[in-house]
Amino acid sequence: MSPPNQENPNINYFNHLNKRKLQRRRIKKFIGRPFGWLRRLLLRPVASLLTSRGLLLFVVSNPHRIGHLISEPDWILKQIVLGERAPANKIMLLQPGHKKSANKAVLDLWRPHMDIVTSKWFYRCLNLFRDFPDLTIYGADGILPTEGATDYSRVLAKWGDRDPLVKLTEQDIDIGQQTLADLGVPQDAWFVCLHVREGGYSPKDDFIHAYRNASVDTYAAAAREIAARGGWTIRMGDPTMTPLALEGANAKTWPNTIDYACSKLKSESADLFFCSTAKFFLGTVSGLTNVASTFGVPSVLVNMIPHSDALGYGPEDIAITKLLARADGKLIPFAEIFQTEIGLYRAADLFKAANLTIIDNSAEEISETIVEMLNRLDGMLDPPTTRDTKLYECFRSLIGAEHLCYHSEGSVGRAFLRRHQNLL
Repeated sequence: MSPPNQENPNINYFNHLNKRKLQRRRIKKFIGRPFGWLRRLLLRPVASLLTSRGLLLFVVSNPHRIGHLISEPDWILKQIVLGERAPANKIMLLQPGHKKSANKAVLDLWRPHMDIVTSKWFYRCLNLFRDFPDLTIYGADGILPTEGATDYSRVLAKWGDRDPLVKLTEQDIDIGQQTLADLGVPQDAWFVCLHVREGGYSPKDDFIHAYRNASVDTYAAAAREIAARGGWTIRMGDPTMTPLALEGANAKTWPNTIDYACSKLKSESADLFFCSTAKFFLGTVSGLTNVASTFGVPSVLVNMIPHSDALGYGPEDIAITKLLARADGKLIPFAEIFQTEIGLYRAADLFKAANLTIIDNSAEEISETIVEMLNRLDGMLDPPTTRDTKLYECFRSLIGAEHLCYHSEGSVGRAFLRRHQNLL
């Protein structure tokens, strides 16, 4: 665990990055303090009445990011079903009208469970109740808190193998099945969704998140392993991604692979259909992985970073992390990463300032992890050896309550831990 009283490096970094915005916010808060006090005084009876009537106002932190849009409501609704929160008569998803929704088909998934507010004016009216914790809940607190562990992993572990809360609409299913056929995937074939994060989706803030990116070329061996077992690989993402070279001689490099991300057939409904019906999801630290978790689809998560997020959300996920090296090229032991602020870094600049080199997972490491998942799903995975168990327990013991993945019950790739047991 981190040393006591250690400051969170991300708070300092983002406060400095948003210095002017914070200054304006503090001035606004100072000026508006008397009015805020008066607002709370006047609205308290109304808030109490709404709470007594079972109303719950739920705020999605980033509705323009699909990971937040699908996992934050899933977190709170599953808590209610599990009996951890009182049932609400009406739940309202507060989606600011001035922010674009990441996927309208995702919103349709939640309509049977809650009213969805898209009106900017209505949102501002309801936002007046933001200071009443019994009435208003913020999704970011359960998915990506500023400090501490992600509660969503705990909820998914408790949820277990129950059916997902959400169901695809008939329209999503029809569009998804038709898109599969149009892409040339055989009707009865199984497939894996592949998503490798790049910087094109949100270039304005990629200078912060670039450390999470990876090269899709290192996943080709995994696609060949999937094809060798009769499966297909559907590359997910957005049109800004590097196109895959699938023609001619490259067809052997990427067999049974569809570059759906760069296809004209791409649609929001097909995005949901593929992620929710895949045999498993092959991804990394990106929001699209959350779609699979919401539907109970297991994931192979590679190139995981920050190390605070070293394990997947779901209990059936298998993950492996990126490695870190000092300026002299020596790899940093996992214990040093997790027991210092390095394991908490959430910005590329923090790694640069510490003079650390980020090393992506190799094609071999990715393929080995894919094989483990395929063997598990096909009932061919051997029980872990005593050595495997000890290696995992050693790795898991390094994760403390300050790390995002503390509540996760996901596993770490066996071959990866064997390769790097010298770092444990």
